[in-house]
Amino acid sequence: MDFSTFSASGLNTFAHQFQGFNPVFVFHHIPKTAGSSLSRELRLSLFPYKNIYIDYNKAQKPKYDGHLRSTKVLMRQSVKAFIDENEIKRFRSASGHFSKADMDIIKAHTPHAAFFTFLRDPVSRTVSAYRYSCTPTHPPYKQFMAQYPSIEAYLENPKEQNRMCRVIGCNGATEATLETVFKRYFFMGLVEDLTLHFEFITGLLGCPKTISTRDNVTAPSKINDISLTPELISRIEQTNSKDMELYSAVQKMVTDKRAEMVDFVAHRRDFYTNDRG
Repeated sequence: MDFSTFSASGLNTFAHQFQGFNPVFVFHHIPKTAGSSLSRELRLSLFPYKNIYIDYNKAQKPKYDGHLRSTKVLMRQSVKAFIDENEIKRFRSASGHFSKADMDIIKAHTPHAAFFTFLRDPVSRTVSAYRYSCTPTHPPYKQFMAQYPSIEAYLENPKEQNRMCRVIGCNGATEATLETVFKRYFFMGLVEDLTLHFEFITGLLGCPKTISTRDNVTAPSKINDISLTPELISRIEQTNSKDMELYSAVQKMVTDKRAEMVDFVAHRRDFYTNDRG
């Protein structure tokens, strides 16, 4: 049951694989891909829900450094806590900004975990990430702005390029790479078609749920205003070429299946909301 199956089979066949599986849906959250909205809806629609995150007030400091708190180590602690708690509580959904390595650990210890993620047009995602990081909502925003006084400076740092590929652990969109990536997820959606794709995911387990509002939308201000010129768009595409390739590949897959998804959601909603007697 993976994203390749979604592409190659009819959606009723794909959905049939979920019958009796009783999965915990785990949202692999890539920054600035409507994750706050999706996580809120998971908490409301597929509960019990677990937010896999670092609580710096409660997290145990890594024993090897005594002073420095390693984000990777602290997230690994949160992942292991989720695994332990899930054995008792049996969550229906979860989400987090964890790494591909953390995802592998969850898979190894939680066989019924079904992972999904959402991508976003790389130009929009990159601009959104920069604008957000320039606001007080992002705690180290002053340091960020000192390091990146312009979005052009931000684009030139290799660590900030191809963030979607970096998070999910892929290197572009070759046939072999896509085959590997698609085996990690049962579904990969797009922010640009957020409502339908979330309805499809929740429809696999019952009546489709609709996202009501968008959360954590960055407010425009003088300090994060960006003029999206053709030259800037071109530069973002160049510095995020691997993300562009990945996004295009997934976009084609879900676009080819869009009409079938619309029908699937409509039939599932009709089944659960109308008299079946």
